[in-house]
Amino acid sequence: MDKSDLLVEVGKSLNQRYFSIKNIVEKKAAEEGMLLSLKLVNMKKEVVSNNFYWLPNKDGNYYGLNNMPLSISSYSAEKKENDSIEVMIKNEKNGPVSFFNRISLIDNRTGKRILPVFYSNNYISVLPGESQKVILKYPKNTDLKNSSVTIESWNHPITKIPII
Repeated sequence: MDKSDLLVEVGKSLNQRYFSIKNIVEKKAAEEGMLLSLKLVNMKKEVVSNNFYWLPNKDGNYYGLNNMPLSISSYSAEKKENDSIEVMIKNEKNGPVSFFNRISLIDNRTGKRILPVFYSNNYISVLPGESQKVILKYPKNTDLKNSSVTIESWNHPITKIPII
């Protein structure tokens, strides 16, 4: 049985040791390091907390990040009510992790970031077959007709996305 499919119920404000992943992680990360995704789900299997880590090799180096293949991701940016934009990052099912995506709202005329913009999340990584939504709240006087969203990823070229 795969331990990732098991659920253990833990009461509020309690902790419970279930199993240790220390030896598994050290063994897998020994040569090139590794990426580790930990998700806490409720009894309905809804994600309550999602934590993503990049771990060094046994010597404390992150050389493996330099060998990551290009991700195969798709992006969209849609204007919503209340001066917000919904950005969606979708990663292909059989591709690599879309690692460390940095989202920015830019002025197309100058190429500079529009500030202040508040992000529901940023510098995010998206696992294969998954998607992540990020909400951008921008200043009321922002001219979206002359703006775009850019996404810069560790393993994907910078991409400029029109806002629809």
